[in-house]
Amino acid sequence: MTKPPEQKMKILQQIRRPYYRACFTVLIMLCGYQGYGQIDLKNSLPDLKTQFRNAADDKSRIRLAVTIGGFFLTNKERYEMVEDSAGKYVTVAESINKNINDKASADLIAILQARILLRKEKFAAVNEMIGKASGALFCQLHALAGNYFLEKPGEDKSDLDIAEGHFLTAQSYAHNKGMPSIELINMVYRYNVMIERRKDEQSCETFLKQVLNLCESYRLPYIRLKALQAKAIHDFYHRNLVGSMYKAEIAARAVHDVPEETFCRKQIADYYLRQGNLDSAEINLNRVLKVYQSLGYKNLQFTYDLLVATAMVRGNLDQAMRYSLTLISIAESTGTDIALNGFYSRLAGICKDLGLDRQSAMWYKKWRDAAVLKKANFPQQAYFELADEMLAAGKPRQVLNMLDSAQKLFKHDEITAYFLPQLRSNCYEALHKTDSAEFFNKVIINQVEVRGLKDYLYYSAYKRMASFYVLHGQFSKAAPFLKMVFDAGGAVVPAAEMALLYSFQSKVDSARGNYLSALNYFKKSKNISDSIYNAKKLEQTKRLQLQFATAERDRENLDLRNRNNLQNSELEKGMLHRKLISIALGAFVLISGLMLYFYRVKLKTNRLLHKSQQEIHNQNEQLKASQEEITAQNEQLKLHQDEINARNEQLRANQEEISLQNDQLNQLLQEKEWLIKEIHHRVKNNLQIISSLLNTQASYLDSEQAVAAIRDSQNRMQAISIVHQRLYQSDDLATISIRLYIKELSECILDSFHGNNRIKFKINLTDALLDTARTVPLGLILNEAITNSVKYAFDKTTTGIITLSSSITDDNLYELVIRDNGRGLPDDFDMYACNSLGVNMIIGLTDQLGGRVSFATDGGTVIAIAFPV
Repeated sequence: MTKPPEQKMKILQQIRRPYYRACFTVLIMLCGYQGYGQIDLKNSLPDLKTQFRNAADDKSRIRLAVTIGGFFLTNKERYEMVEDSAGKYVTVAESINKNINDKASADLIAILQARILLRKEKFAAVNEMIGKASGALFCQLHALAGNYFLEKPGEDKSDLDIAEGHFLTAQSYAHNKGMPSIELINMVYRYNVMIERRKDEQSCETFLKQVLNLCESYRLPYIRLKALQAKAIHDFYHRNLVGSMYKAEIAARAVHDVPEETFCRKQIADYYLRQGNLDSAEINLNRVLKVYQSLGYKNLQFTYDLLVATAMVRGNLDQAMRYSLTLISIAESTGTDIALNGFYSRLAGICKDLGLDRQSAMWYKKWRDAAVLKKANFPQQAYFELADEMLAAGKPRQVLNMLDSAQKLFKHDEITAYFLPQLRSNCYEALHKTDSAEFFNKVIINQVEVRGLKDYLYYSAYKRMASFYVLHGQFSKAAPFLKMVFDAGGAVVPAAEMALLYSFQSKVDSARGNYLSALNYFKKSKNISDSIYNAKKLEQTKRLQLQFATAERDRENLDLRNRNNLQNSELEKGMLHRKLISIALGAFVLISGLMLYFYRVKLKTNRLLHKSQQEIHNQNEQLKASQEEITAQNEQLKLHQDEINARNEQLRANQEEISLQNDQLNQLLQEKEWLIKEIHHRVKNNLQIISSLLNTQASYLDSEQAVAAIRDSQNRMQAISIVHQRLYQSDDLATISIRLYIKELSECILDSFHGNNRIKFKINLTDALLDTARTVPLGLILNEAITNSVKYAFDKTTTGIITLSSSITDDNLYELVIRDNGRGLPDDFDMYACNSLGVNMIIGLTDQLGGRVSFATDGGTVIAIAFPV
């Protein structure tokens, strides 16, 4: 015998709501593992922006800009505004790197740029970047592109072919360039492709074993850890996770990688939750939470999310609500909105189940506003709530039309695949089309069977099917589905739902004629219901008793206060009467005395008043004359003020003109500085051209002396060229640092003698600033001195050392000493009688500097030059 439609709909509504919410929680967790498991746990967006503003150097600013851009890609939902924000930080990082031209920073920027282009599906631009890259960046870009196609939804063969092509290219390149870590990580990626292609297990295991053996050979424990994690995640959906993930956890502990070790522990807790082992799940999740907090990680909402799921399966909605509020607060404070819509929706459902309708409506509204703003995927919860209201109003056909439109408007995802059939089943139930309702319930069963994971969602689908058959009186069909749910036990199904299922089993047994079993199940259902009811009743009684006791105490306190106030009022009234009598007597005496006094004062005052009136008349006449005089002075002051205002206007106009002239002068000064830099740049370029011409000329000469002369000339031009290069690259166009100039010049001179690795420099210089006119002679002196040492001081087997040192002398001169450990000067050396061009140039240029020079032999040649700076 079937139940009336109204009664069936009421019972189905009781089943649908907790079933839907629990399933929605589990599916958020399922999708979170794939899509949200790799978010930036450590940082929050406000903190990163503050660090960027306060960064001390350009490299730090670039690193932080790239980190912020990556935060937008990993911790934000996928919508166009996020990609634009990440792109802005790429632009910022590029502009900063133009000043320092750092290769490592440029690679970081390129990787972030490639991620943005992949998100926008601009694959041609990514391939163009790969074509221009080399080294590790080349492999990283290939790996990014490969993982993008590997992680695309679905199992499209062409996507997997593209992904494997990228991984193979990176692996081959790394092998040829001797980069084993990059080679092996791309082999791990290829293992993931094999899993995605559903290759046979033996082939996958053989390939993975090869990767692990290579990791041992190359001593790369971190890559071994990644390989073990890949295997464990594969086992997550197919068999017992714990063994594989424990191995990965041990590998992470061996390399002292606490974050990876904690990540493995979190996946183990996740697995326990899916299998209904709630105690183990909760213990491990609390351990994970404690470690993450000790590491200073900010984004812990997905760990709290698993604790919410645990509490909901236990039926502890108060605790689930507290965890939900905590994780939403974390997400909002860190700027992470991944899965935030789902968190809002689930918290709204929890509040509704707790009877907090106002709070529930607030969270639903917050979720709806966020979903509309971000153009999110199919909003199941909103449609479920709307469908529930329309079904209660008797509008099932409108709900079906609404669902048809929704399927066209929103993308199809895993959550939609479970809940659209449920909503359609509810509609056909309301239309009394039992066959159609049964069909869509079977669709849900097929979905969980294909998925192959026996968790809460799996048993909830069977529970829904059993409920459907019981409510339609088809007890024989309900029996196997009830058995599947009972086999799971209370660890997966909440206690309140078990009470309803026990009552269904009682009806099934009763229909079979097994009345003793039916009675036992009825008692179980009643015991659970009574325990829940009694607990609620006890809690309500305690609340009422507390409210009553509080109200009673308030009433007694009010009575005591009223009695006290009444007594105080009587006492105050008696005291007031006595005071009034005393005051009245005193006032009579005082008034009498005052009347007599005022009479005498009046007589005296009248006399004085007449006299005062006459004086006042005289004073008024004087005041009138003074007022006329003041008026005339005011008119004169007004004329002066007008004249001052006119002068102020003239001064203001002059000031504006001066400001305009100052702006023009500043602009002319900037143009002058730019022109001076451009002149220095061009002089440097012209010197380089001349040097190149001389180099070309040297290639046509057979005379070694001529070639040597040309090389000497090139070195002299190089000394001058460096001066101009320093000036146009510096903000100071007047002076040059001696220390930096000498260091760069010495390296250039040594480079001009190709292949001469036997000569080393030791430089210990006191810094000072020189203008351009004196820097050029100093550079030529250094060029001649160092060139002579390189050419003549050492034989072919000696390791030569040229020492450059400087100090400030007692007579405030800058003394530069060029010393080598070569054969030294001839015994009869006289610098003034020497015919060497180099020596004569050193002497002449030192005179030009206004300094002095000396030559000596002390373990080699020593040239000392002192000049004012």
